[in-house]
Amino acid sequence: MSDENKAILKRFFDDGLSKGNADIVDALARPDFLTHFGGMPEPVRGADAWKQMASAYFQAFPDMQFTLEDLIAEGDKVAVRWTWRATHKGEFQGVAATGKQVTVGGTGLYRIADGRMAEEWVNDDIFGLMMQLGALGSPRP
Repeated sequence: MSDENKAILKRFFDDGLSKGNADIVDALARPDFLTHFGGMPEPVRGADAWKQMASAYFQAFPDMQFTLEDLIAEGDKVAVRWTWRATHKGEFQGVAATGKQVTVGGTGLYRIADGRMAEEWVNDDIFGLMMQLGALGSPRP
């Protein structure tokens, strides 16, 4: 089962996130897919809400490309560590397009149920991203 679960996540990243294809969630996730993002007070509930959120990222970073650094599965869980790279070409979190190239690291833990993604817990380095976009100053030593 672990290899099948890893294949689901590899397809999610390769055919979905790295291609700006939010509709991939329809094929790979349950309709009640639940997403927990670090820093957000409430989870994103449902595949349709996930697609809206993902589309905002894809509009801001249309050339987003993910590199899977680690992909580990055990039981119904898959852990992923990634790096994504993109060009800031659209508004993101109130920051107008800068044209800057960004590199962002992140991790996710995914729960698979009946061959589909049921839940995810995601932490991206949003602080580092906002620094790269010039929206935040450098941290003090």
